[in-house]
Amino acid sequence: MGYFTTFSLTAQQDTKEIELTEEMKLAFIESSKDLEETDVEELFDGYLNAKWYEYESDMQDFSKKFPKILFTVDGAGENGSYIWRHYFLNGKSQRDEAQIVFEAQIVFEGFNPELLS
Repeated sequence: MGYFTTFSLTAQQDTKEIELTEEMKLAFIESSKDLEETDVEELFDGYLNAKWYEYESDMQDFSKKFPKILFTVDGAGENGSYIWRHYFLNGKSQRDEAQIVFEAQIVFEGFNPELLS
């Protein structure tokens, strides 16, 4: 069985959102332990609904290849109430659990480089 999560991936450089490039996609395909190439295509096209159990280690390895780019993975569990954001910068990461506040308003604390581990 398992648990499906909807993932999305974005990238920032110098606090500005940047496009995910073909070079990044190829590097991701090489470093992913858990996703097929078609899954990576879906992720880079916008979102992926999958059982991606190794996303944290895949993203840590991938982010080392682009050390100055902050990658953000957003995830939403299949039941809709488990929502999180995970930041990756040069092999380090910070996870941010969503707080659902007043009628499904979703709030994240935001990226904090001091919380990278």
